[in-house]
Amino acid sequence: MSAPMPSNPSLYEAVTPAVIAPTPNTAQRVWSLKHFMATTSLVFALIGLIVATVSIIPGFKGERLSRDALDLAQWTALKDYIEECNNEFAAGLSSPACKDAINISLPPPPHLEIDPPPPHPFRSSI
Repeated sequence: MSAPMPSNPSLYEAVTPAVIAPTPNTAQRVWSLKHFMATTSLVFALIGLIVATVSIIPGFKGERLSRDALDLAQWTALKDYIEECNNEFAAGLSSPACKDAINISLPPPPHLEIDPPPPHPFRSSI
């Protein structure tokens, strides 16, 4: 059974609260969630950009090292072929291609420093 309504309206107004505390409506909560998602996405995008930029440097260094390794492998293959042809020529079994290879002088290994490095500025030469 519900309480009866007072017959006097001024008494009814005195019983009800004058101000009802506002609650966040659904639109405000959705906007807040969208703002959070947009900010989080921006942070992850910036972190990804930084990681990608930092990872480029070792990639280029690795490409240069791979090219140097290929040059050294080709030089080693030529050296081994000339040695094999010399062994075949000594055994009397050389082919015309080996005779041509024997006459080729082997160049120095790639990426080899012939000159000594300059002295270190902080070490004494005593």
